[in-house]
Amino acid sequence: MQQYGPASTRDRSSTRTPPSGPCGDRPGGQPGPAERARSSPVLVTGRAFHDGLGRRRGNTRKGQVWINALVESAGGSIIIDTAAQPQDIDLGLDEEPAQLAAEVMRLVATSGVGGPAFSTQNEDNAATGFEGDDAGFMVNYPFVWPRALAAAEAGTLDQSVPDDYGWALYPQVVEGQDARPPYGGINLGVGAFSQAPELAFEAAECITSEENQAYYFVSNGNPASKAAVYDDPEVVEAFPQAPLIRESLELAAPRPQTAYYNEVSQSLQRVYHPPSSVRPGETGERAADLIKAVLRKEELL
Repeated sequence: MQQYGPASTRDRSSTRTPPSGPCGDRPGGQPGPAERARSSPVLVTGRAFHDGLGRRRGNTRKGQVWINALVESAGGSIIIDTAAQPQDIDLGLDEEPAQLAAEVMRLVATSGVGGPAFSTQNEDNAATGFEGDDAGFMVNYPFVWPRALAAAEAGTLDQSVPDDYGWALYPQVVEGQDARPPYGGINLGVGAFSQAPELAFEAAECITSEENQAYYFVSNGNPASKAAVYDDPEVVEAFPQAPLIRESLELAAPRPQTAYYNEVSQSLQRVYHPPSSVRPGETGERAADLIKAVLRKEELL
């Protein structure tokens, strides 16, 4: 899995001292925390509302993350039940939650709230648009907060913009029913043929320590995977929305859990893109048919 948001947008300097400890005693110095365990929830970051555009990432690759979040938030799953044989996987794309998800996608894509490049914009495009004069809300990762503060400090963004930011949990699909934000991050693994497995495990333990995760959170804008980090005073000072980010992670739902994730993901990307082409009651069934055909080796992606 990957870390969300290009590092170039998260280079705000931090006064927090890099943690010392067992990592620092290793040859070559302390391993940086840039490969720690999963984090990075999606949350809504909202400027004070006024007439204007909403900003939501809509590129093909990330679109399937949005699909999954909407289906899960509506009470369903893209994959209801996996199976020993890939062609026997039970999909939920033709059920009511998937239809509700399709309705949301089409509404957002056709209502004009996403801006002219909605179907192809990424995290940075959305953040840039949100910093403009006509933005009202955005769904993005928490790196947008230190990004805006850094720009204001550098004089490239008026301080009134981050001062106007607010934040809330991922939007509900069904009123009164908790949303299930997507989450992602970075997995750590030690190779079976590593020449120094003990040192590798020790490095992984150091990288994922509370101290290192707090440092990485403050210095790079990537939320921690350890709940205790959100109570760290320096984290709360740098990210006043830290309690909400933790709540977002607690509500989050993973992407489809399957050994055939690539086939499922690319099928969704093909059928659900662009979002304006989505048709409730049709698109989900077409996606399910394509996934099954691919898994039966009757269709190529």
